[in-house]
Amino acid sequence: MPAQRAKRPVPRPQAIGTNTPDLPSVQRALGDVLDKLPTVANRPRSSVQADLVVGDNRVAHGVGMVPRGVSLVPTVADATFAWCLKSRDDKQAVITVVGVAQPGCVLEFWA
Repeated sequence: MPAQRAKRPVPRPQAIGTNTPDLPSVQRALGDVLDKLPTVANRPRSSVQADLVVGDNRVAHGVGMVPRGVSLVPTVADATFAWCLKSRDDKQAVITVVGVAQPGCVLEFWA
């Protein structure tokens, strides 16, 4: 029995038109991003390396004010690893680790 030729999928309408982009709205969105960029780039930041154990970890962040958030780079890849920023003040933050310890973990705090 001969094989049947594969059928080409039916094209669907796109969410964003590629033929006629709405240039005023694109320019407006780009202008909004460029207006906010100096505000975000000039936020106080601090990078700290710490040995995080399972449970609560107090880390001196060095931002000089209460940080808004933290980015954490794990050093041990494990599916059970999770963390949260539990509490913070102008000198220390409490990071809670679940799963596995993270020795030499890099934390970046921002205000």
